Amino acid sequence: GVRAMRAALALPLVLALALVCAAERDRLRGVSPSDKARYEAGTITCAKRTVPRSAINDDFCDCPEDGADEPGTSACHAGTFYCANAGYYSSRIPSSFVNDGFCDCCDGTDEYDGKVPCENTCRVVGAAARQAAIDKMTAIEQGLAARTRLVEKAKADKLSKQAELETLKQQEIDQNAEVTRLTEIRDHAQKLEDDKAAQLKAAKEEKAREADKEFEAMATDAPATGEIITETEAPTGEVIAPELVPVEDQPEATADGEPEAEAEPEPEPEPEDPEYVALQEATKKAQDELRTAESRLRDTQRKIKEIDESFTKDYGQDSCYYSVVGQCFALQTDEYKYELCPLDHVNQEHTSLGTWDKWEDGHRTMHFANGLRCWNGPDRTTKVTVVCGATHEVKSTSEPGRCEYAMTFTSPCACEQEDLVRQAEVMKQFDA
Repeated sequence: GVRAMRAALALPLVLALALVCAAERDRLRGVSPSDKARYEAGTITCAKRTVPRSAINDDFCDCPEDGADEPGTSACHAGTFYCANAGYYSSRIPSSFVNDGFCDCCDGTDEYDGKVPCENTCRVVGAAARQAAIDKMTAIEQGLAARTRLVEKAKADKLSKQAELETLKQQEIDQNAEVTRLTEIRDHAQKLEDDKAAQLKAAKEEKAREADKEFEAMATDAPATGEIITETEAPTGEVIAPELVPVEDQPEATADGEPEAEAEPEPEPEPEDPEYVALQEATKKAQDELRTAESRLRDTQRKIKEIDESFTKDYGQDSCYYSVVGQCFALQTDEYKYELCPLDHVNQEHTSLGTWDKWEDGHRTMHFANGLRCWNGPDRTTKVTVVCGATHEVKSTSEPGRCEYAMTFTSPCACEQEDLVRQAEVMKQFDA
C-alpha cells in the first residue's frame, strides 16, 4: 500500500523531470560548447533585439538578422547548426539544412525528426583524419625537438663566426701593414730603376754630343779636293770619323737631279746594361709581391663584409634559420624543378623567381622579389608560407597570379608550443 502510493506519486515527478531535461536538450540543440554559456542565460541578445530563453529553438525566427535564437531548427536561414561529430572534426552547417531530408552531419544530429535515418559514420570517415592528426602531432613534437637543436646550433655558429671575424680583422691589420711595406719596397725599386734609366739616357746623349763635335771639327779641316765627306755610324750607333768618298763613286742622280737613295743598314741593337736589367727585374718582383698582398687583403676585407652583413639579417625567432642559410631545398613537379634557398633566392629550373626581400606575417611568410621579368610583364615574385614540420621540405608550388608564385615550406623553425596545444585540442575530437 504505502510503497505503491509513493511510487504513484513519484512517477509524475520523474516524468516531469524527464520532460524538463528533454526541453533543455532541445533548447541547446545545435549550440556549440563555446556558445553554451550564452544560451544558458535568462535571455539571449540577437543582432537587434533581446529575446527570452524560452524563445530558443521554438521553431519561430525572432532574430532573422543572425538566426541566433534558432540554432537547432530551420526557422532562421541566417543561423548555423553545430555538428559535434564525435570521432571526427566538428563542423557548422546552415540551419536551413536541419531536417531537410539529407544527412549533413556525420553523426546524423541534423536530422533529429526521425524522418530520415542517418547512420553515425564519424568513426569510419574519421579514421584517416585521425591518423593524419596523429601524424601531424608527431611531426610537431619532432619539429619542436629539431628546432631546439637548430637554435643551439645557430648560437654556436654565430659564436664561431664572431671568433672568425675577430681573426679576420687582425689579419686585415697585419695585411694592411704588409701592403704598406711592400709598397715602399716597390717604390724604392722603381726609383732605382728610373734613376738608372735617366743615367743611361744622359750618357747616351753625352756621347752623341761628343760625336757631333768631332764631326764638325773634321768637316772644317777637310781639303777641297772635290770629294764629299760623309759620316758613318759605328755598330753601336755612335758617329765615327767621316770618310772621303770620291766623286766618281757618288750615286747617280735621278731624273729630277736628286741622287738615288741608298738603303741604310739596320742599326745593331745596343747591348743592355746588366745593372739596369737587374733593377728592372727587382722592380717587377716587388710589384708582383705587392699585387699578391693586395689580393689577400681584398679577400680578407670581402670575408669581413660578408660576416658583418650576415649579422644584420633577420634569421627568424631565436635566429633559428641561421643554420639553414646556404642550404637549398628542391621539389620536382611534372613540369619543372623548383629550388628554394631560404633567405637567398628561388628558382624554377634556370629562371629566377626572386631574391630575398623580407619577412611577412611575423616569420610565417618569406617574400622574394625582383626575379626574371616576365615577357611584357612585371618581375617575378614568390611568397613562401612556412609551416611547422619535422624537416625542411618544399611541399607544394603554385602560380596564383601572372608572374606570382607561391610555395609551402615545412620547417622545424616554424614550430611553436602553441601548435602542440592546438593539435592536442584537435585530437580530443577523435577521443570523444
